[in-house]
Formats: sequence, C-alpha cells, structure tokens
Amino acid sequence: LSDGIKGVLKSPQTFKHTYENLGVEERNKILALVGADNDLTANNLIMESCFYSSSRKEDQEWKRALRIYGRNAIAVDDSGSALFSTISRINHSCSPNVDWSYLENHRTRKEVRVIRNIKVGEEVLVDYLAKSESFPLTSDRKEALRWGWHFECKCSLCSLDHDENDALRKRVQQLHDSVLNCGRREDVEGAANAALQKCKLLEKCEDLKIHLPVAYMELYETLIMLNLYRRAYGINDAFMAKVADRREEYREKAYKHCRRTKLYIYKAMYNKKIKRLAMMGGSHILLR
Repeated sequence: LSDGIKGVLKSPQTFKHTYENLGVEERNKILALVGADNDLTANNLIMESCFYSSSRKEDQEWKRALRIYGRNAIAVDDSGSALFSTISRINHSCSPNVDWSYLENHRTRKEVRVIRNIKVGEEVLVDYLAKSESFPLTSDRKEALRWGWHFECKCSLCSLDHDENDALRKRVQQLHDSVLNCGRREDVEGAANAALQKCKLLEKCEDLKIHLPVAYMELYETLIMLNLYRRAYGINDAFMAKVADRREEYREKAYKHCRRTKLYIYKAMYNKKIKRLAMMGGSHILLR
C-alpha cells in the first residue's frame, strides 16, 4: 500500500478497499499475523464513522486486518509500507542478528541477511527502530516500542544493566550530531575528527555495528573534503594530514561492511556516494 502505515490508519477506507479486493488466500495470510486489539490509534480512527462502527462479520474482519497492518507493516520505500507473510513475523531486539532491505529491481520486495553469527536454536531478530541517524537510549527505545508496537521490550540489551551501553550510545549520538554541526559551520577538521571517533566507538559496540557501513562512508566523505580543504588553504596539521591520507583505508572498510551485509540498501548508498565523491578526487571503486 503506497500510503504507508500512517496514511492507511488515517484513511481506513483506503485499507478497506484494498483488503476487499484480495483473494481468500491473501486475506488469510494477513489474518494469520499477530493482531493488536489494544491499538488505540487504529481503534479510534475506525470508530470515527458510524459506517465503520458496524458489527457485521465482514466489517469486523477488515477492522482486525487493519489493526494487524498497523502493527506489522514494514516500510518498503520512502513513502510506502507493506505486510509480509514471513518477515512480518520476525520479533524485535535492540541487539539484532539480521537486517533487511528492498531488492535492487523490486522495491516492494524484501530480503533478510544475517549481520552476526547466529547459533543453532537462536531466534532470528531484527531492530524495528534501526535508523542510521539515531542511537536511542534504553528509555527512548522502550517508549517508542510501547507506542508503536504495544509491547515492553525485554531483549538481551534492555534486560541487563544498560547504563554503560546508554553512555556509549549517548556519546555516539553526540559525535554524529557534531559531524553535522561542524559541516554546517564549514569546520572540516572538526567534522573529520568527530566522524573518526564515531567509527571507533561503533566498532566497540556489537549492537551498533549495523551502523558501520554508513558511518565509514560518512568518514570517507569528510576526509575527501578535508583533503581538498588542506590543499586549498595550505594547512599542514600533521595529525589531520595522516588521517586524510588514510581515507582510502576507510573507504575500503565501508566497502567490506557493505559487501558483507549483501543488502542492496547499503550497496545503493555506497555507490551513490562513490560516484559523487569521485568528482572531487575520490575513488571510483563501485560495489557490484
């Protein structure tokens, strides 16, 4: 459904029309997923109209399907979301062992890839809140999951003493914001140093390594800019010169992390940046 989760919940008739045009087999696949009877957002929107308050069996069925959609839909592109009969069943963990992405030639299809070793009998888990620009603390994650999925997270990360992990996440978020703020002030050296420290911290935290492909590309980009800045203004800072000269090493790390995941979303990100940075003197090694 191209409207996405919020759009569908705000316009139940959109979902109703789509649902009624599905065959019995497709409907049963939706109804087989875990519902959300306590989803107040969906319930309130459904009950806004007398028409939608009907107690007919047919109406009750698509209302249940709408609640299921609100709890299980997964984003497929920048504006849409969809239900999947298999991966919508994957449970959440703040320390996931898989990630997913759309396919190169089919943006409404998904593939799931392992991001760390999974032991025999270990549950396959994904991070529902994963965003490259956000490193939420335990309390923030728990609140987001309660509001969006109606459960209290008790994953391995949230169940343990999380003060140390929260402190690390807070520092990573500060460094991430510093990269952006230094960039806005045209402080290239500050941005490069913050990006470097951010990558070092991410390497130390198992549950945040999913962010490394994007982080290393960010570092590579800042070092390309730093090198241009040094040449333009004749700056000979020894430390920054050493870091800038290692830019291809960090590009190679981004390349390896993107290739290891085998997810198209990282491949697309890597190649897009490489093509743009090649015009500023960067490498032109694409990910195939």
